Amino acid sequence: MRVLLALALLAYPLVVYLLIDQVSPLALAGMLALVTAIRLMLAKHLSKRAIALGLTTVAVVGLAIALRKDTDAIKLYPVVWNGACALWCAYTLFYPPNAIERLLNIINRSRAGLPERMRERIPFDTQGLAPSSVQLIYLRRLTALWMSYFVVNAAASAATAVFTSTAIWALYTGVIGYLLAGVLVVAELFYRPFYQLKHEGSPGAPVSKATEILR
Repeated sequence: MRVLLALALLAYPLVVYLLIDQVSPLALAGMLALVTAIRLMLAKHLSKRAIALGLTTVAVVGLAIALRKDTDAIKLYPVVWNGACALWCAYTLFYPPNAIERLLNIINRSRAGLPERMRERIPFDTQGLAPSSVQLIYLRRLTALWMSYFVVNAAASAATAVFTSTAIWALYTGVIGYLLAGVLVVAELFYRPFYQLKHEGSPGAPVSKATEILR
């Protein structure tokens, strides 16, 4: 159920492209709000603050659509969502733990139900590490990198929504934006071993722990 709802949200630009001339903007907004709300409520690992952030995003888009009642407003969802993610990353940089560290801790809490091979690939709990440790410095930089991605993606989504056709908007927000995120993930995976090697033996960061937290 959760997987299907997640896929439905990812396919939102394609749905808009196919139905924008056949269904009213308010109907599309209603479908988006319903799917997003159910998806957030089923995500048991999310904090109340994260759920509130998601619902606020949907509310902002829905309000814009209700006020404008045109097709341009229906394209705001990726813009607002990426902007909200960027703000969340920025918030966690100033009020630790950072976003990536929080994600790792969530994964660690649910690792008991995973196969042993997958558990071995998950980093240990980051709580209790010194702020100056190699591990947390890396995670803060990674959070800042993702924040930059969300800012750029929000700006590009806004530009395609305002200045281009629905087809180009759907192509960027539904395909290119995800491909760029994939490139970022792969690039980080390639860079990680070089970072580990560079900081091998750093004070306060034993090689074994640095390898575990970053692998």
